[in-house]
Amino acid sequence: RDSTKVSKEISEELNSTISLGGKIVTQYAYQIGLPPKLTSALLEYCNSTGIIDAFRKFTLPESQGGEPIAASTSGHNGKFIELLDGNRWYAQRPAKEWKSNMHWISPADEKTHEEYL
Repeated sequence: RDSTKVSKEISEELNSTISLGGKIVTQYAYQIGLPPKLTSALLEYCNSTGIIDAFRKFTLPESQGGEPIAASTSGHNGKFIELLDGNRWYAQRPAKEWKSNMHWISPADEKTHEEYL
């Protein structure tokens, strides 16, 4: 199968640009369509592990029941968390200079890494 044709079948170019602080990062953005069953399965998995609740806590302000990781003045800041499935993750947040509440996680041990793969 022609990979270009497959790519066009599963993605749609958006008429927008992605910017960061007003500076254009890229002229192209793509929205990738996923099969409905895959979307449902991924959402079910995320709910069962507790990751959605964890990220909700990280991104909500404390006044709304959130538990955000403090932004450091240099480099990113993080903490270890354990999800409902018993896997351990290292949750991180960018430095204060980025003015962002974005958080991300990485496997914190070999068991979690292997299961994630």
